[in-house]
Amino acid sequence: MSLPQNVSLTLYQDDDFSQNFLWANPSASQPLNPALVTWLSFASCTASMQVRQTSSSSSTQYLALSTPSSGLVFSTIQPPGSYATPTSNNAFTITITATQTLAIPVGTNFYDLVVVYPSGLRTYFLQGQFNMLPTVTR
Repeated sequence: MSLPQNVSLTLYQDDDFSQNFLWANPSASQPLNPALVTWLSFASCTASMQVRQTSSSSSTQYLALSTPSSGLVFSTIQPPGSYATPTSNNAFTITITATQTLAIPVGTNFYDLVVVYPSGLRTYFLQGQFNMLPTVTR
């Protein structure tokens, strides 16, 4: 797995959004066997995410999320099926409120999400287009 993963997000204005992301340790030496998967741990990490008009850090910022209480939360999620029991904090959840989506212009914007480990290591996990679609009913 190479990071960051390119994941396009599509949201609707005036709509609540919540999405979980689980991360397994990459292992080139073993085939993907659900019972043998080991999970990344985000214990004691912090994270932040920004949505901007373009992929440039100097473009207009429309949204900023961060851990632990501003739209990004680390948690432990057991995936469905016969996957190995995860370590603590193997996942993060992105949550964006309807009020926040109303403040983001309709169209294609851009985002990325960075995790900072206790050692200070910064790793970008997600990036991509942030597509905001219009709604009619209020």
